[in-house]
Amino acid sequence: MFGRTRKTLVAGTIALTLGLSSFSVMSAGFQPAPPAGNLGSVIVDPYGNAPLTALVGLNGHKISDVKVTVHGKGDKGVPVSYLVGIESLKNYDGIPIFGLYQKHDNKVTVEYKENGKQLKDEYLVKTSAIANKYMDNRSLSDLQTTQVVKVAPGFEDRLYLVNTHTFTGQGSDLHWHGEKDKNAGILDAGPAGGALPFDVAPYTFIVDTEGEYRWWLDQDALYNGFDVDVNKRGYLMGIRETPRGTFTAVQGQHWYEFDMMGQILVNHKLPRGFLDASHESVETSKGTMLLRVGKRNYTRDDGLHVHTIRDHIIEVDKSGRVLDVWDLNIILDPLRDSLLGALDAGAVCVNVDLAHAGQQAKLEPDTPYGDALGVGPGRNWAHVNSIAYDGKDDSIILSSRHQGVVKIGRDKEVKWILAPSKGWNEKLAKKVLKPVDTNGKALSCNENGQCEKYRFRLHLHSAHRLAIK
Repeated sequence: MFGRTRKTLVAGTIALTLGLSSFSVMSAGFQPAPPAGNLGSVIVDPYGNAPLTALVGLNGHKISDVKVTVHGKGDKGVPVSYLVGIESLKNYDGIPIFGLYQKHDNKVTVEYKENGKQLKDEYLVKTSAIANKYMDNRSLSDLQTTQVVKVAPGFEDRLYLVNTHTFTGQGSDLHWHGEKDKNAGILDAGPAGGALPFDVAPYTFIVDTEGEYRWWLDQDALYNGFDVDVNKRGYLMGIRETPRGTFTAVQGQHWYEFDMMGQILVNHKLPRGFLDASHESVETSKGTMLLRVGKRNYTRDDGLHVHTIRDHIIEVDKSGRVLDVWDLNIILDPLRDSLLGALDAGAVCVNVDLAHAGQQAKLEPDTPYGDALGVGPGRNWAHVNSIAYDGKDDSIILSSRHQGVVKIGRDKEVKWILAPSKGWNEKLAKKVLKPVDTNGKALSCNENGQCEKYRFRLHLHSAHRLAIK
């Protein structure tokens, strides 16, 4: 049997060799996909990161006035229709298709002009199923499901970008090494520090008003929970749209810019000296980026070096070079703990035991350094979770979950604070805003933020400046 197989393999190898050396045969290679319509071929997921997208190649055609419609599935399906500009046609060398259903033969209509004629092509774009790669015995389903409760009139064609996450089987298995006590020996264990354990797999998608997935960012586009690589770990957050129609985001030790086709346009490491980006990435009107980070090897007043937690804002240019830094340990008061004790022990974005949700968080006097509630540099005393840029006076508005909402100028001076008056030092207490009624009369409030006709909202998230007409 084995001898017969060996003879067959040898004969096949000789025939293949003779075929490749024949002058009548072209160089080896496989043909590309043929045109699917009057233009070029259709490539599903052209960048390998967004499986519910496709691209219709131009194949040398010069077209304009392009309109794409991805038809809804079934009688109640939501159609996705949009115009494609000349810039996008040039950028992709094709027509970007967005809003496909998973595991479906999608009917797509492309309308366009060529040589002054109005033309229309119909395509059938086949997609595969999307997959959640991070499942364990806690998983209730393979994919998160959306239950549509109500769709307001006029909102039927809306699409919603969801930036959520799912647990990894190994949990938080990576930590930064902190500075040892001065009396510790070389073989003594070192403490942890920083927010590297803030690490879960991304789950980023777009859903329509029928609860159907219409876009999906592959989890391994930016993340890898199966390898011990801090550059592919973190918590993908702060997804913000830019004026160019792209998106910025932060995750651990990197910040990114990507588009809906899954093309990763920017992948920058955080500048040296900074670490653990999460929550927010904002492009300013000047084209710079504001990122919420921690500081590596920060020197405390007592001389100890720590990795700080969510208390620095850096401004970088498109090359990733640092333009400015806001150190909240200096600008605010890292020892103020007035709001920390009121936290729910199961609060989101705080690394605590969810089994204690609804219970008041307990502050320990000797809380270890790291991603834990506490005061002072090296602990989670600030927890900045949003940044807004005010171009009118070149300032930033921060939502500090554990302090309040604060506006800070380019000169690093606090302009105002929206928070209860309790616990602020003498300098900052002068910046606390006082509630007034519709006539401008000050309301009577206690230090905990309880007023006669108003109550301060504690532990705020996502404070933004609104344009008032």
